[in-house]
Order: sequence, then C-alpha cells, then structure tokens
Amino acid sequence: MTSTLQSASEEVQAMAEGQLKMVVSNPTQNGTDGTLASQVLQSYPVNLIINTGESNHTLYKIALRCDEGWQTVGTWEVSFVGTTSARWSIADGVSYPNEALAEYAEYAPSIAGNAVIGSRNHVLWLKAETDGTEPAQVDTSVQVRVYGRCVPAGGA
Repeated sequence: MTSTLQSASEEVQAMAEGQLKMVVSNPTQNGTDGTLASQVLQSYPVNLIINTGESNHTLYKIALRCDEGWQTVGTWEVSFVGTTSARWSIADGVSYPNEALAEYAEYAPSIAGNAVIGSRNHVLWLKAETDGTEPAQVDTSVQVRVYGRCVPAGGA
C-alpha cells in the first residue's frame, strides 16, 4: 500500500518582504541550485511517497536562502502544523550532504537556528513517517512554516 503525504500550502511567512525562500529539487549546501518552492503568500506542494503497510519513513531535502544582497538576522525557525504534523520532523542538513548520511541526523518536530543565512543554500532534511497502520491516502493537511527576518547584507 502506498500513500502520498503532501505538504499542501507550504506557507513561508518570512518577516521582511519575502526575502527568505524555501528551495527544493535536491539543493546543495552553500550552492545556489534548486527550485524555488515558496515565498510569502506562495505555496508549493512537497510530495512524499511512503509505504503505509509497514513502519517506514521518507526523507526530503530542502534549503533556505535569502535574495542576493540579503541575510537573516536573529533566529529563524521551521515547523509543521496540521492534522498529521506529528508524523513530520526536521534536521539541519549542514553535516549531512546526502540521504544515506541524513538517516543519522537528529530529527525534531521543529528547528530553530541563529546561523546567518545569506544568498546561498542552508540545507535541511524533512522526514515523514508512518507507523504501518494507516490506509493509503493523499494527506494534504500539513503545512511547513518558515519564519525568519531578513535584512540587507551587512546591515544586521
């Protein structure tokens, strides 16, 4: 049995005119690659396929970055909200460049950091889990929320 967990409406609520962006499509740490997933008031679904017939999980790499010439200041945070958000967790991906290594990362229901994020990717790993008892379904109940304050680079 297969289920697609979909983070519908990944509302990125960045404070400061939307300069903090979420990037998908296998972004590279410190790179500028990947596909823009969302900005303030935009959304992008993340599709994860999980075998719901057994206790299982799927990992998905994303990144955060600001527009060129901008950087975060203070604390940024990524969390999940929604009916099945308890099945989702996140880990910092700086030390885990690929999925095999990301299996060993420490995952939590949310993540907050003070590392300055500029115009280069800061990689994070999302993890969606199943306990093996759910029916196959398309789950669109979860939102990935990203909070951060961006300022002109050098203006912190």
